[in-house]
Amino acid sequence: KKEYLRKKMGAAASDKIITVIANLIPYKGHSDFLQAARLLADRVPSAVFWLVGEDRGIQRNLEKMSMELGIYEKVKFMGRRNDIPEILAASDLSVLPSHEEGFSNVILESMAAGLPVVASRVGGNPEAVVDGVTGRLFPAKDPAAMAEHIIDILSDLEKARLYGERGRERVHRLFSTEKMVEAHLNLYKSQRGNM
Repeated sequence: KKEYLRKKMGAAASDKIITVIANLIPYKGHSDFLQAARLLADRVPSAVFWLVGEDRGIQRNLEKMSMELGIYEKVKFMGRRNDIPEILAASDLSVLPSHEEGFSNVILESMAAGLPVVASRVGGNPEAVVDGVTGRLFPAKDPAAMAEHIIDILSDLEKARLYGERGRERVHRLFSTEKMVEAHLNLYKSQRGNM
């Protein structure tokens, strides 16, 4: 299935696909990601970078930046998509480089798809990603740290597989609809006793 999805999206079976799913807004950290991609391109020649999300006014600047960094051929701006599960299934790694974040659905979707996740240590990201267990966390606005974590995971297939498996298990254990409803009901019950 992965091979078929990759072929459908114009990627080679041997590509290492690193995906960012976030609308193109400055605080989502795409420019940091492109700087990390520049560092990755030299050390992981098979790396390609998919940016999935609606342009909110910065795509032209990001395209120009990727040209200046010499990685334009490796970066695919995919725009707004309705086939996120397929994109995740075709990917090797999911990255969320945000400077600020609430609780990210993209991280949960990526983990549910069995992908290792590399995310900035902001907002709710540390609640979802267990550093060194389901993926890696890095300080926001630190492209070098982001690149190192991505390289570390891509260069160790067993680690990538384990992070993906543990992430999927964590999502089902803690963040399934049933678990969320149960948590809300328990909160409601505990609050009723205090009224």
